[in-house]
Amino acid sequence: MVGASSLCTLLAGTSIINPEFRAVMSNLIAGDPSGQLAATAARALGYVHSFSGVLGDYRMDNTPAFGFGILAVVLTAMMVKA
Repeated sequence: MVGASSLCTLLAGTSIINPEFRAVMSNLIAGDPSGQLAATAARALGYVHSFSGVLGDYRMDNTPAFGFGILAVVLTAMMVKA
């Protein structure tokens, strides 16, 4: 349950920060599929798969702090990209 709420919070925060992501999310919610979304999702899945393997080796005991660290890395990467 905490994972789902964290994911929703991350998506909402990303939608507020990035207007391009906001447009993709609003199209997805409205039911308008996007070819760009599929390509982005495939690339993101590859990153998540490789990142999860690394995180499995370095998992911390304190899960909320671990989640906050991931959120911080994602938001930092988004700021650098913009």
